[in-house]
Amino acid sequence: MSTDSTSPAAVADAQRRGYMAALAVAEQVISICPQLPDTVEINCHSWTPDEASVRLYFHCSETGVAALARELAVETTTRPHRVKNPIPYTSLDAIVAGVPVHAWTLGDAPADAEVAS
Repeated sequence: MSTDSTSPAAVADAQRRGYMAALAVAEQVISICPQLPDTVEINCHSWTPDEASVRLYFHCSETGVAALARELAVETTTRPHRVKNPIPYTSLDAIVAGVPVHAWTLGDAPADAEVAS
């Protein structure tokens, strides 16, 4: 016989606190963002309620990600999006009030990757 030591109500409360923390961070980040993101996503799963996160997407705007990086005093990184897709993926990762924040964008394809069909 096994006993579940975590009640559904306790999990829901923890998840609610995670969402509220992430929402507060999203509000804080948006208030200082020089260029507004196109999408803001809040995540807090019931199986990891203490791991809420905020993701921001800037459509084709490396300058938007870079401007937010300056505000958050973090660096950006740029790498190929995928092995078979060399489009630059520029992102930043920060922790704001204990909540992970990830912002990203896809850039234009490199000139040498453009192939006429």
